[in-house]
Amino acid sequence: MSQHRPPMDPNTSEATGPQLERARAQGEAYAQALKYMAEEVAHDGGTQQAGDYLVATPSKTPRACTPSATVR
Repeated sequence: MSQHRPPMDPNTSEATGPQLERARAQGEAYAQALKYMAEEVAHDGGTQQAGDYLVATPSKTPRACTPSATVR
C-alpha cells in the first residue's frame, strides 16, 4: 500500500486534530480489512492502488460454477 498522504492544512477550520487522527485510523482499519478479505477470504485475490484509492482485485483463477449457482 502506498504511504501517500493527502495534503492537510493544520490551520484549517474544516477538521480538528482529533478528527484527522480518527480519519487516519479509519483509513488504516479499512486497508487492513480490505487486505484480509482479498488475501485471506478470497485466498488468491489482492489489492491495487488506483489513484488515491485502494481497491480489491479479483482472484487470479476463476472459480467453477456449481449447478445450484447456475442461472437458468
